[in-house]
Amino acid sequence: MKDRSRARRYPLYALLCVLLLATASPAQNGVTDRGVLNRMSTMTTAKTAIDTLTNMMAGRFRFNRPQARAARRDLISATRSIPSVFRKPHTDRLSRARPDIWVQWDDFKTRAKTARKAAQNLRVGRLETLRSTLPGLIHACLDCHRTYRQD
Repeated sequence: MKDRSRARRYPLYALLCVLLLATASPAQNGVTDRGVLNRMSTMTTAKTAIDTLTNMMAGRFRFNRPQARAARRDLISATRSIPSVFRKPHTDRLSRARPDIWVQWDDFKTRAKTARKAAQNLRVGRLETLRSTLPGLIHACLDCHRTYRQD
């Protein structure tokens, strides 16, 4: 019975993934500040990895363990670097980072740490374990984006 309720939630998780991916796509064209470009590059790396995993989870791509492991490594690396690429409040008219990041720096770092731990906790050895662990990472990303990212 419990497995059926989880299976019913997969469409919800897929929808959340699509929303995350739709809001995580940076508009890098025209960005001139190197710090903002570094932030966007980090977020693009994470987005690409999440896209790979969500496509596998949703059945759009066949599950591929080596690809899933590579995506997990990319996510761990990207989430680990979030505090360093956001440390200085670089600005650019196309940046979508809210100034609250630097006002509430400790909270932002805590959220980045939560995302890093969620990336480390991803289990990509089997499709079933990916499906059970990926939503935690997506939730951590969406939570931070809702607070510190402009629409």
